[in-house]
Amino acid sequence: MNILFLDFDGVINTPVGIDEKGNLIDRYYGTFDKKVNNFVAVKLIERLCRECDLRIVVQSRGWRNYIERNPDGTVRYRPYREYLENSGMDSSLVEGHVPYISNKGKGDEIDEYLRENQVDKFIVIDDNDNGDGNVGDLTLLRFKDALIVCDGDRGFTEKEYKKALEILSRDRTYAVGNKNQEDLEMEI
Repeated sequence: MNILFLDFDGVINTPVGIDEKGNLIDRYYGTFDKKVNNFVAVKLIERLCRECDLRIVVQSRGWRNYIERNPDGTVRYRPYREYLENSGMDSSLVEGHVPYISNKGKGDEIDEYLRENQVDKFIVIDDNDNGDGNVGDLTLLRFKDALIVCDGDRGFTEKEYKKALEILSRDRTYAVGNKNQEDLEMEI
């Protein structure tokens, strides 16, 4: 199985986005309509999944662990599958999400997912949430050869799409498990 580990905010939910009619929108975290706001990024992700036979695994902490209130007052985890579908994506492409590991980073959670599942190839798509062009969660750097860092204002664009195709065309193996960063860098 080939996996696309997907972050939402800064990748498909961005301060600047294009809606399904092609209109420019400027709305971040505006999920009251139960959609993400960058429909161009959503369609590019979907196209990448179909072209490269990828399944989506959500690694976005805010989108897989966020609790929202239903109209009847009950609470539930934000249904990321529903939000993707409402945004025009085929939700059958979604495999699930990485496990939440308290006091660990996204890289550790992806590592755990890879340990528990048979994965042939994968890419990690995240944004530069620290504002300097580098990924904010340093635990993701263990996957630097599979990591695509989006501009958090623009999200996943044609530029990142082309980079994803290039990454997925390579043969790579990763050491999965509790190794220190130096050992991981030597194996990549």
